[in-house]
Amino acid sequence: MAESLAINKPPYFDGDNYQNWKMRMELFLGAQGDNVLDIVQKGIQTSTAEGATQRNISTDRKAKHYIISGLSNTQVDKVYELSLIHISEPTRPRLISYA
Repeated sequence: MAESLAINKPPYFDGDNYQNWKMRMELFLGAQGDNVLDIVQKGIQTSTAEGATQRNISTDRKAKHYIISGLSNTQVDKVYELSLIHISEPTRPRLISYA
């Protein structure tokens, strides 16, 4: 894992030593304020308070940006592939070619 020493940059993950990266990323996200780490761990909580749900969506986007910014291109490609599988889950059988 390549080291990112800047305090304002997320830790870098290149596919090695996931547990170390995870610990560093949790610390980094926790230091960003706006409940960024809570959003990552618990997901977006809807609220009856005016504007609270929109703030949670904004915080979720911020968290995704931090995480993706800390990944190597290879890892970003893997995340993208997994997100496509998740998004297309109901139609996935039609995407598989048996030819």
